Amino acid sequence: DKIGAKSENWLDAGKKTIKEIIKTYKLRDENIAKEFVLHLDKKLEKINLAKNQNAEKLWNTFKQHILDAARQTCGVSKINDDKKKTAWWNEDIKREIQIKKDKWQQYIKLKTTNKYDEYKQQRDIVKRMVLEAKRKSWEEFGCKL
Repeated sequence: DKIGAKSENWLDAGKKTIKEIIKTYKLRDENIAKEFVLHLDKKLEKINLAKNQNAEKLWNTFKQHILDAARQTCGVSKINDDKKKTAWWNEDIKREIQIKKDKWQQYIKLKTTNKYDEYKQQRDIVKRMVLEAKRKSWEEFGCKL
């Protein structure tokens, strides 16, 4: 776990994955940064270096204290990441679909053949873009296998 990194926790109900992100951007605030240092100092005082701990155990303890102090002072944001993701979706397609929707609205308002032809042209552009993006996505998926 890194500060600001995502860590997965499982909920019992439905086994949904909830990601926790430490709000490290809050450390830019001077008061919160000072509070973080105070929390960390208190936690680090508890580390007993006299114990014959190996470097790995010492590092894990140190790391855990840093993360705990960050969680206490900055807080965490929980993200439910169960939404389906479409591998082929991108900003270009999104933009062209919005243009298509706008052209459809123009046609609905004016009901002219010219506006309908403009809509059909845009619809065909979007259809070609989506097909090409899906084809590329499948090729990339096949290469990963």
